[in-house]
Amino acid sequence: MMNKHLAVLTVLLLFQVLVFCLSEAFQVAPFNVSIVKAYALSADSVHNVAIINAVPSSTETVKGGSITIFADARNEGTESETFNVTAYYDGNIIIDAQTVVSLEPDRSKTLTFMWNTTYASFGTHELSVHASIVPGETDTSDNILVAGTVKVIMGYPVASFTFSPTNPLTNETVTFDASLSNPKGGILTNHTWNFGDGFYANGETVNHNYSKTGTYNISLTVTDSEEANNTGWLTITVSPHPIHDISIISVTPSTNTVFGGQPINITAVIQNNGNINETFNVTIYANTALIQTQTISDLTPSSQTTLTFVWNTKVQPGNYTIKAETSIDPEETYTAQTITVHTPLSWYNPLVSLLTGIPPYAWLGISIPIILIALFWLGIIKVEIEKAKDPAEE
Repeated sequence: MMNKHLAVLTVLLLFQVLVFCLSEAFQVAPFNVSIVKAYALSADSVHNVAIINAVPSSTETVKGGSITIFADARNEGTESETFNVTAYYDGNIIIDAQTVVSLEPDRSKTLTFMWNTTYASFGTHELSVHASIVPGETDTSDNILVAGTVKVIMGYPVASFTFSPTNPLTNETVTFDASLSNPKGGILTNHTWNFGDGFYANGETVNHNYSKTGTYNISLTVTDSEEANNTGWLTITVSPHPIHDISIISVTPSTNTVFGGQPINITAVIQNNGNINETFNVTIYANTALIQTQTISDLTPSSQTTLTFVWNTKVQPGNYTIKAETSIDPEETYTAQTITVHTPLSWYNPLVSLLTGIPPYAWLGISIPIILIALFWLGIIKVEIEKAKDPAEE
């Protein structure tokens, strides 16, 4: 095109030279040079506007939703231009139009168009942005730019699910059920699970187990036949398996020798070695005979408690082995030292009591009157009885 302009300009210059020569020869007024200058100036002007960028805010929307189209118009010519920019869908349906006024050369302007999809049909629609052709523009190939496609759908599917048990333990099978999910159009075609521990699955109902304790974020993504998708989230807390481990640390009687009927204390120290609070019974036996049972409530892990049992020793004389047992684990027992129970103290064996140093409370009430009688009989204690005088004798 520039070669054409140069050729015309050359012809004009030659024509002016010819006219000048003729004017000198025939005394004719010279040709106006401004004609040549005006054409030269018009030959250097370029009129060219273009749409250099166009993009929608989303590639999918529900019917009635809004899509924003961002477009950049540019003046690629040499003259200031005023022109219209129009956004379309499906090639010829107008979304909106705006006017760009006096856009300087080598300058761009960003335009924003809002498309309300209320009247658009379901399906995929092509968006495009058009710049009107300005006077003198010869290159119109860049006046139209396709912004992309947008899919108008009936609605997004709902991703909803449950799991059971709701408080699972490690390595326990958990069932995940997505039957509460539903599409807004068409049918659900895919269910994708993310269990939050690096494992995934597909299907409406799936099973999974967690090898470690902790709280995990579970996601379910559902896709329908319109290729619309949505994701739902829930959290799950996995607890360790309960460990029941109760230890009887010690069982200690207050004495190892006792006379029958004399009560003694038996002290038991119990510890929770498990990982949950425990409520249980502790029972003390003398051989196989039950002495007493006590209840421990909410003993926390790694803690101890001390119980005191009372045995009245009203049993046959002999040797008795003291044993403690818990209700959580009957196999968890503790055997203390053997306690020897002697014949109960009575009025005829106070010397044994004195020799052993054991308080003679079992016979004290009987032995004192017997001792007093013996002392009186031996004459150690004398009792004088004064006879009452007869008044007649006076």
